[in-house]
Amino acid sequence: MFLSHLHFDHTHNVDLFPRARSLVSRREWIVASLHPDDLLVPWGICDQLEKGGVELIEGEGQLEPGITFFPAPGHTPGCYAIELKGGDGVTVVVRDTIKYVKEVILRRCDMAFDPLEAGTVMIGRILDRADRIVSGHFSELIRQPNGAFS
Repeated sequence: MFLSHLHFDHTHNVDLFPRARSLVSRREWIVASLHPDDLLVPWGICDQLEKGGVELIEGEGQLEPGITFFPAPGHTPGCYAIELKGGDGVTVVVRDTIKYVKEVILRRCDMAFDPLEAGTVMIGRILDRADRIVSGHFSELIRQPNGAFS
């Protein structure tokens, strides 16, 4: 399973898949390991994920042809996104790199556990490369002919 980051709302129920191999960014893993009292990271998440095996990823990579992943820091230092390339363009699964439509409209990060500027830069990069955006907290957005997302 590919985990964009280790906050509770993105790791809830991983215990239902005890033998699943998890892909997590090395940076996110280190932050979660060093801060076991972080209220947004579930207690024991690293131990739970290690049961099925963890692959720590760095930089960009490919899961399958046309499906790649890339660092998307801003919400958390180790946050990642997935990019899907197909006949209808580029879809970026951003999870919490873009948490609300407001961040798309303003092209600015809000509520981050990393410097807000890092998130703002990443949001701009995603908006420039995506034809579709799939978040973890709002409906899919599609680039319109005028370049805006709706």
